[in-house]
Amino acid sequence: MEQKQKQIQHFVIQKTLGQGSEAKVKLVSCDEGQYAAKVFYRNPEDSNQQSKVLNEIKTLQILKSHPHVVEYFQEIREIKQIKKNGKQVCFDCILLEYCENGSLFEWIEGTGPFNEILARSIFHQLIQSIEYIHSQSVFHLDLKPENILLNRNYQIKITDFGLAQNVSDKESISKINNVYFKPTVYHAPELYEQNLKDLAAIDIFSLGVILFILLTGHLPFKEASPENQHFQFIKNNQYSQFWKIHQKNKGQQNFFSEELKDFLQQLFEFNPEKRLKIVQIKQHAWYNKSVLSTKDIYEEFEKKKQEFLQYKEEQQFEKRYQKIGKLKCDILNQISLQSTYW
Repeated sequence: MEQKQKQIQHFVIQKTLGQGSEAKVKLVSCDEGQYAAKVFYRNPEDSNQQSKVLNEIKTLQILKSHPHVVEYFQEIREIKQIKKNGKQVCFDCILLEYCENGSLFEWIEGTGPFNEILARSIFHQLIQSIEYIHSQSVFHLDLKPENILLNRNYQIKITDFGLAQNVSDKESISKINNVYFKPTVYHAPELYEQNLKDLAAIDIFSLGVILFILLTGHLPFKEASPENQHFQFIKNNQYSQFWKIHQKNKGQQNFFSEELKDFLQQLFEFNPEKRLKIVQIKQHAWYNKSVLSTKDIYEEFEKKKQEFLQYKEEQQFEKRYQKIGKLKCDILNQISLQSTYW
């Protein structure tokens, strides 16, 4: 007997693309093509869930039609479904552009760090997208390699605006400190103090962490908290100690150029008021070095893709990746399977 295909309305569910704490992402298809369906199962115990979903939809509608922001198509609300156990569930769904080449996280995990010119080229796209997002009075606040996707041409697409804030008026700015954010390894130090006065600076700090990961394959510090020993070097302007540890970890004395070190230091600046603004980023010497054309970016990823597929075959990558997921390793180990200095 042929098994009936699972559907969301007229969209056929192909597979699960990913799963977070509050939603699952499914690959769905219809006559018009393929989409990524972000599914939010309604939780009666979470009084804020619906406002979060509506906030993400509103944000995506504000940010439509930018080449480096994932495209929003439609929302499907209050879908009811009977599970195998006979229990009825209710969920909401957001239909988004399907980015078939995965996330930056997966590429770093599978092929290791990027060369400097490719990392800078990706960083240029990130700056273009964040400059646009901020110009719309929207702040992402959850930038990380998992939330940066690659489309079929290996152009980045920023996604997951679940924590994003739109502060286009004074009232919303006054309310922003009432929003609780649990800091992650990508977040700026001011989030540990719930001091959210400059939201743009929070995104800039996260971009610095992402750039460091693109170049090295691991984190610059476990977290930007007052308790973290390695971030203390940044906070106290002891940069020579910070870079000494990382140079030793890379096994190359001159792995980080002076221009790159200066650039990253200013992105990691402890004081958000002194942290680089986008206009200053675009003027920095490291940022203004050569970048790859769209065609060359495509070719670089195609070369890495072959390496990635070979790596998966030789090292049984999928099995090891699943094992890491089951062990619930922290994000540091997920990003880099090589030993680090911690």
